Amino acid sequence: MRLNEWRARISKSRIALLGAGLLLAGNIFFAGAQWLLISYLARVHGVKALGEYSLALAILAPFYSITYYGLRSMLARDARELLNVEELLRLRLCIFFVASAFFWILVWVMGWDFGAVEVIAFVYFAKFIESISDICYGAMYRSGRPQFHGLSLLLRATSAVFLVYAVAAFNYEKIEAIFFSIIASWAAVLLLHDIYVARIELRNVLRPLSMSELHRFKGLLLTGVPLVFSAVIGAMLFNIPNYALGYFQGSEAVGLYASMFSFSIFLNLIAITVGQAALPGLAAAFVKGNRSEFNFTLIVCVGFVAALSIFAVLVGYFAGMPILQFAFGSSISAQAPIFPIILLMSAPFLVAQILSYAVTALGNYGALAKVNVFATAVAAVAAAPLVIRFSVLGAGGVVLLTGGVQVIGYWLVLRRISVNNELTGDAI
Repeated sequence: MRLNEWRARISKSRIALLGAGLLLAGNIFFAGAQWLLISYLARVHGVKALGEYSLALAILAPFYSITYYGLRSMLARDARELLNVEELLRLRLCIFFVASAFFWILVWVMGWDFGAVEVIAFVYFAKFIESISDICYGAMYRSGRPQFHGLSLLLRATSAVFLVYAVAAFNYEKIEAIFFSIIASWAAVLLLHDIYVARIELRNVLRPLSMSELHRFKGLLLTGVPLVFSAVIGAMLFNIPNYALGYFQGSEAVGLYASMFSFSIFLNLIAITVGQAALPGLAAAFVKGNRSEFNFTLIVCVGFVAALSIFAVLVGYFAGMPILQFAFGSSISAQAPIFPIILLMSAPFLVAQILSYAVTALGNYGALAKVNVFATAVAAVAAAPLVIRFSVLGAGGVVLLTGGVQVIGYWLVLRRISVNNELTGDAI
């Protein structure tokens, strides 16, 4: 009997490792495909086009966070399968379209030119497809099949890269054709993979929500408010440098900053992956009251991310010029002297990501929200003078400042969990 139990455990471990490996590979490959897109935009259409695209992503980020409403997280945690996937998807679509009406009214009031609206519209439709896939991912996690999330990301990345370069090979390099290729590839993966794996019946999704369903969702919507608030604050905090650069310096400055900061975003993906992997162990150590295990896991994760940041800065210092030249062309490689500085300024932000998972392991979501609200306020106050005075370096300074505030805030929260040298839940 014991041998059978061990075999079952080994089998489950193999499945878990397969799922984690595919998910990590999918995330890295998808991030790489997005990086190829911004490289293509910079080299073929110029730094201004890249800036407009990055600014569109920044403008839509808080709106998209609202439409998320934490529904995927709720679905993934629904171990007793009390939630209906198709009903949640209809709710997601309702929230998306209601929020869309307010967003496009804002676009009309702001009076943006057609070129900016065109790029925003592309990002809007891409996020619409992603919002449907997001519910499918929640269903995959609930059924214990996270590996299909990684597979979906791999398919989206490879199909998008293939179509974009196929279009470019026929010398049809208009930016509209590139954007349409990405939307078409994502839609194909959604219809042929995500919806099928999640076992969603489209005919049940397309009918409107009934009053009884809305009544059942009332409690769910109230539950999602803190998650939405934290997500919106986080999206704004991450994009404040882009907002400030776009307003005070223009799209070209946003493009310069986005090209160099794209490497920090890739490092941030690694930090998030490390944090996600460490979260179950940190939570288990907290529940058991094992301070030494909690601290050891946290120190290892922070040390790894800090070492990775130092390595990136050294690479940027010694090889910044050829890297930027290869990735984005001569217009951006001229900014190579400030490249390692931008990477260095993002280091505290990466460490803060790890510390945020440690605070999450405590279940102290209120502390997370408070730290992020304070960091956002500090960034909003500091962004204008820093960007006006130092332009792209000033945007990096905003990231340094907010990352530092987050590190200090999370560290103060983690200090309070110690009573008699043991972990306790009293502080939360």
